[in-house]
Formats: sequence, C-alpha cells, structure tokens
Amino acid sequence: MEKNKPVKTFRHGRVTVAVWLNRNEQGDTWYTYTITRSYQDGDTWKNTESYRGLDLPSIVILVIMACFWEMDRKIKDHPEPQNGDEADA
Repeated sequence: MEKNKPVKTFRHGRVTVAVWLNRNEQGDTWYTYTITRSYQDGDTWKNTESYRGLDLPSIVILVIMACFWEMDRKIKDHPEPQNGDEADA
C-alpha cells in the first residue's frame, strides 16, 4: 500500500510544514497542513507536534510561505479576468 505524500513541504531548521491535498467523493478538493519538529532520540530521528520557543519564528515563516503557496495555486487554478476579458454590461 502506497503511503500518501504531501503535495508541498516547507522546511526551516528542524521545523516542517507539510501541505496535503484532500478530495471528497464529489471531487471537491482542499488543502490541510501539518506542522512538525524533528528531533533525535539516540540514533533515531523522530517527529513531534511540541515546539520550543525558538521554533516559533520558523513556524510563522513557514506558515506564511504555505499560505502564499496556496493563494498562488488558487490564482493559477481560477485566474481573475483581465481588462478586456470581461463582457461589457
């Protein structure tokens, strides 16, 4: 069984914001986000959803980047009419 992968990942230091594409039975789509921090436990790397104060600036930056990425995707999928493209009323 193939594991789902994020459609986009943003990383800074040990913090990662992953963007996931979701689709319902009607074909509607939307994005969800996960925020994780990696850490090393002995020789093993693990992820947590608990953050240190020093992680907060990275989280803010990555969330803003993900927000702009989604807005850009929406613009590309549904461009606004340009001048001259609209019908005269």
